[in-house]
Amino acid sequence: MEIKRDYYLRLADEKKLKELAKTDPTLVFSGQSPQFIPEHLAIIGIDYHPDVMGSGYIKNKWADFIVEEISTDFEIISIEDVPENHPSRQNLQSPKSEADLVKQGMPTIEAVERLAENLKISELQISYAGMKDSEAITAQKITIDGLTPDKLQNISVPNLFLKNIHERRGIEKVGNLYGNRFTILVRTQPQDLAKLEQKVNILNKEGFYNFYSLQRFGGARLNSHKTGGRILRGEHEDAVKMLLVGTNSHEMPVLQNLRNEAATYWGNWAKMYEIFSQFPYFLYYELLFLGSLKANSDFSMALKAVPYETKMCVYGYFSYWFNKLLSKKIAEGNVPQELPLLRDFRESIEPYKGLIPEDQLSKIKFNQPGFEFLKLNKPLSVPAKIVPKIWHVYEIPTGCVFHFDLKKGAYATTMLAEFFHLHQGKPVPEWVNQSEFDTRALVGYRPIAETIAKFPKVENEGDLIGFVE
Repeated sequence: MEIKRDYYLRLADEKKLKELAKTDPTLVFSGQSPQFIPEHLAIIGIDYHPDVMGSGYIKNKWADFIVEEISTDFEIISIEDVPENHPSRQNLQSPKSEADLVKQGMPTIEAVERLAENLKISELQISYAGMKDSEAITAQKITIDGLTPDKLQNISVPNLFLKNIHERRGIEKVGNLYGNRFTILVRTQPQDLAKLEQKVNILNKEGFYNFYSLQRFGGARLNSHKTGGRILRGEHEDAVKMLLVGTNSHEMPVLQNLRNEAATYWGNWAKMYEIFSQFPYFLYYELLFLGSLKANSDFSMALKAVPYETKMCVYGYFSYWFNKLLSKKIAEGNVPQELPLLRDFRESIEPYKGLIPEDQLSKIKFNQPGFEFLKLNKPLSVPAKIVPKIWHVYEIPTGCVFHFDLKKGAYATTMLAEFFHLHQGKPVPEWVNQSEFDTRALVGYRPIAETIAKFPKVENEGDLIGFVE
């Protein structure tokens, strides 16, 4: 049976967790989510640690973390439902529509899956420029191929809505954006405002080191880079084993237990599928891999059957070694403007020699048959530093509100880690003030309640999500 990763599947899994928490809280509450602290950042290759101003807590509520896409012509794709006028285009060769997608509590790829299911179209017909944060309220442009605007007017999908729907020529392409505007509440204890403003001025002038952040590395397990290395070395069984049964203390204990149980049945794909089916939303990709293994018992085919997750693991490997290289350059006091990502080109490999162990580097196979979706056709360099535009930082009773712009590819959490040891997920530290606060109204926009009211009225999801992602 094909699994649909929709709102109701997620809600069912969360209800199971809530019931489990009543009978055995240690299975749900004893795990600690990965934090933006030196111990955990070292796992993803970050060995640089700036002077910070204490601890901060992020993403206590979705409205604490707001992301609005900035287009290449510097249009802000707002979370607010403000009508826009768009000229009607006639005689288009094929129907195409554009809309602003506003979502909360899910990654972009899941929003696309939910939208495609509602519209009864392929996910491949929906295009977007970039991924947006999951535990947040976000807005971005999307295009829908094959549908006219009237087909999009009355959709009802939990935790997302479309606005500014109109005809369009062409489709949105990955990377076709300038960046993102962020409005983020960092819940803190009282701060030294003078020191805070000094840091803001320094970052606005000099920038911050452009590390890949925790979100890049596979959720709570922080192991996507390890899996990606195995994929690139052709160690496909080990890669699939890491994907399915690799775990650590950051993952929710009940999921750790399921993985450990499944590991004892390695090779019995049907039994492993049965075990993971207890939480089909949280173990969605695992079930996709196992579905392929049940049909073919071929590890390479399983990796090809789930190209998105396989690609993210390989990108995680490249990101880990970029973080290690940037950390090394900082320690040496020799940071260039750009650093290459690892690719199958001499100029891309040379800086990593002596950093990546030779027995690993020599075994990397960049072009493996059947893995064309991993093929990278040209060298790619990434800025070593990003200069943000921090518009304002407000001190409020619950913490600090940061309002700022970043160019595409930069992580807001990497910038905020210049200010605080960031914490997230459950359990919430005792020092965190969890009161609601409207950051939108604070920075001069319409109240956030107006945006939240636009989402279809359904039972809320996400109370326990911080344990899993």
